[in-house]
Amino acid sequence: MSAILDQVTSSLDTLGVWSYWILGLTVLLETVVLTSIFFPGTFLVLTGGMMAQQGIISFPELAAFVSIGAFIGSEISYRLGKLTAQKLSKRSHLVESSHARRALELFLRHGGFAVLIARFLGPLAGFVPFAAAMAGQKHRHFTTWNIISSAAFGFIMPLIGYFFGSAIT
Repeated sequence: MSAILDQVTSSLDTLGVWSYWILGLTVLLETVVLTSIFFPGTFLVLTGGMMAQQGIISFPELAAFVSIGAFIGSEISYRLGKLTAQKLSKRSHLVESSHARRALELFLRHGGFAVLIARFLGPLAGFVPFAAAMAGQKHRHFTTWNIISSAAFGFIMPLIGYFFGSAIT
């Protein structure tokens, strides 16, 4: 594990300012439903936090890029869910099923909290916005929780990496 961490850290270090963009893009791709299982955004954000602790990159800039990437990725997943729901609405028996009604009730009751918790669960972060849109969660409600969860993720995950970096050194 240490060899992988050293490899990633040195690679991001050589990229300079581009490392922020790569970290933000990786988080974005981790939070898009179609690509979420292929991109280790959370691992790289933790690595970025370790780099910030060592003074290689700036913590506030890292937090900003991670937050923006998480927000945009979740918006893409939400919109993909809306498009899918519109396509399925032509097949009304699927949309009016008991499962669809239960999913809608779940997101109406716990939708925002589900978005917040899923943000910290790696690849699951892309599926919850998609499911929220499929279940009919209002975009305004989703966006409010998306902002809150993206900002929390963008600050907390690099901070955890920052503390791991100080423990390692």
